[in-house]
Amino acid sequence: MIKVYTPEMIKFFKDNAPSHTIKTLTGLFNKEFNANMTRIKITATLRNYNIPYVKRNLSLTPEMIDTLKELALKHKGIETITDLFNKEYNTNSSSRNIKKAMLLRNIKYKQIQKRGNIGDEFTGKKNGTYIKISNELGRYDNWILKHHFIWEQAHGKIPEGYRVIFLDRNKQNFELDNLELVSITESILLKNYGFHTNNKDVTKAGLMVVRHRLAILKAMTNGMSEDEKIKAINNLYKKEWKKRKVKNAS
Repeated sequence: MIKVYTPEMIKFFKDNAPSHTIKTLTGLFNKEFNANMTRIKITATLRNYNIPYVKRNLSLTPEMIDTLKELALKHKGIETITDLFNKEYNTNSSSRNIKKAMLLRNIKYKQIQKRGNIGDEFTGKKNGTYIKISNELGRYDNWILKHHFIWEQAHGKIPEGYRVIFLDRNKQNFELDNLELVSITESILLKNYGFHTNNKDVTKAGLMVVRHRLAILKAMTNGMSEDEKIKAINNLYKKEWKKRKVKNAS
């Protein structure tokens, strides 16, 4: 078993790993250097040296990789790139595998902008609803989350570091009184404390508690150095965690 890799071996990995799976790469390496390395050892080595490799059975030659780069520059959409790639090499690769192969090799491509008229809506995989607000070419924000749009129409632009949440956790309830602007910290604490519930009033009460605790924490750490603040916050969480353990044990 090899313990120290030569520069030649590292170069071999860099040249071949991006176009081969671990199985084929291991066989090629052992044949090239008359070694008996295992797949596990080869995988660990690649990760240690931050060398990308094909994680699924989609072996690409250097020529194929160059073709993908050219297609990415000339065409939009992974479906179009996949179709042209399969015709070029008489293969039957899925767009999902081609996309993954490109991501592994840091090959970027232009996505096809979702079509539709202003005001059209669609619901994404995570149940988030988007609304089209513009037809301008090249704009990344032609489609935005509907609840963000509704909030901004009523209150103005969402500040940096903030988000809008559904108080009753129902992502299809777009009533304005069901939307609340919270900081990212407040949002995380609401979830961690279990205060973000299906009951809108309970969530509101929980948000008041979170904001009160944050105000106390801010007052406690006022004038402290960054190191002192970290220690004070850690001590506060330790005390609260001990209280929870005692309460759960009783």
